[in-house]
Amino acid sequence: MNMKEALRIIYKEPKGFRVHFEWKNGREFISDWFPDNGWIEHEEIAWAWAKLLAEAALRRIVNVYVIDYNHLPVMGYEERKIKNY
Repeated sequence: MNMKEALRIIYKEPKGFRVHFEWKNGREFISDWFPDNGWIEHEEIAWAWAKLLAEAALRRIVNVYVIDYNHLPVMGYEERKIKNY
């Protein structure tokens, strides 16, 4: 383990972020996120990608927000979540 990884563990610094969303499939919603592999380095960049995705897939993709490396919503996500209904 290198020093950078040890410090992330000690100080619980995030390793990165992903954009979480749900595909609207008839009456059900299917959870998904991107990128599948790897992480988006900065939270604000992840939010920018979330906005682009939501605008491009209006009404097909809903509940778009950013999650951390533990797959938990980031702090303040409820205020920024893009519902897209």
